[in-house]
Amino acid sequence: MVSGFFSIPLPPPGIDSTRKRTGLVAPGDGLREFIAGPSEALLPAAVERLFNPEAACSPLVLYGPTGTGKSLLALALLGRWRQTHPNAASEYYTGSDFCRAYAYAVQADALQDWRDRLTRCTLLVIDGL
Repeated sequence: MVSGFFSIPLPPPGIDSTRKRTGLVAPGDGLREFIAGPSEALLPAAVERLFNPEAACSPLVLYGPTGTGKSLLALALLGRWRQTHPNAASEYYTGSDFCRAYAYAVQADALQDWRDRLTRCTLLVIDGL
C-alpha cells in the first residue's frame, strides 16, 4: 500500500465462457492487478472475507459510479473463486441476463428448478442488477 492505494492481483485468463457471453474484458487480458484508492479502503477486507469460509460475507455488493471497475473486479473475483474452488458451483449473470433467465423459467414452468440451481451456487455474481 502506497499513499492509501493498493492492488488486488487478478487471475490469469480462465473464465472464457463468461467473457464470450458478456463481451466484457476477461481478467488477465493485459491486466495483472486491480488498483484501488483510499475510497475503496474496505475492499481488501471484503475480498479476504469472501475467500475465508469461517468469515463468509454474503452478499458482497460492489457499488459505485459507471466506469470505476466494478465489473472487472467482479469478474476477477469470480475467476479467482473458480481457481480456488474448482468443484464449487458458481454462476455469473449480467442484470439483463438474470431477468431473462427468470422470465424464461417462469414461461417454461421451471422456476423451482432455476431457484434450486441458484441456491446450489456457492458464489453467485449478478453484474448491473
